[in-house]
Formats: sequence, C-alpha cells, structure tokens
Amino acid sequence: MGAQAIVVASPASADTVDQIAIRTVGRTQSVNPGTPGQCTWGVAEKWFESTGSYPAMRGNALEWTNTAAAAGYTVVDTPQNRSVVVFQPGVAGAGGYGHVAWVDSVSAGGQYIHVTEMNGVAGEGLWNDRDIQNVAGMTYILLP
Repeated sequence: MGAQAIVVASPASADTVDQIAIRTVGRTQSVNPGTPGQCTWGVAEKWFESTGSYPAMRGNALEWTNTAAAAGYTVVDTPQNRSVVVFQPGVAGAGGYGHVAWVDSVSAGGQYIHVTEMNGVAGEGLWNDRDIQNVAGMTYILLP
C-alpha cells in the first residue's frame, strides 16, 4: 500500500469563502433598540423571533454595519440566509438614513434576496416583502 495524497480544494470564488463565514455571537440587550414603526425596530423584532434576544445596535440603518461589527457580529458583503441586509442611502430605494431588512432567502448564486421589511415600500409602521437584486452598497449582518 502506498501513501494516499490528501487533496484540499480551494474555494471557487470569494463568495464561497463568505458562505462559510464564522457567525460570531455579539452583544445583546433585553429591549428593542429601534423606534416603533421604523425599519430598525422591525428588523430587531425579526431578530428577536429568531434568537430570543435583541441585538445591541442603535442608530440609523446606515450605521448598522459598523455598530454590528463593534458589537461583535460577523458582517459580510455576500448575501446570506439568517441575516439582516443593510442598505446604504440610495441603494434599492433606501432614503438618507439607509435601510435594513430581514433576509428571508437568497437565490441560487446570490444574485437576488427576498426580504421582509418594515417602513419600506408599504410605508411607515407597515410590513411588506419583496425581491431585491444584490448590488454594491449592501452588507449582511449574520445572526449567530
């Protein structure tokens, strides 16, 4: 019997690397950090439904990428299930404060995401869902 070679395949692309990103457990809090009816409040409610706690993040949606990283959560550029998408101002209809939404699903290849959002196209305090193309200016906060 000869020695067997062990072959380790490299990821096919940078997207593949993000798909196996380690989901870190960040800081939590006992209350919803958002203002009722706003997108940040809606996303925090979805987070609570999924994890039983609220993320320790505050501020306008456009700040959530940085506050999530500072709170200890993993933030990536590639769409992921079980995540929150952060839209910078002007991206996918986001206003001057940015926007956040709950990612329900990601299409094969990651080109589109299906989200549930509050204070989106339905208006303040209302829920809606929609499909959105993944483009520059979108980041994803991964739930643990």
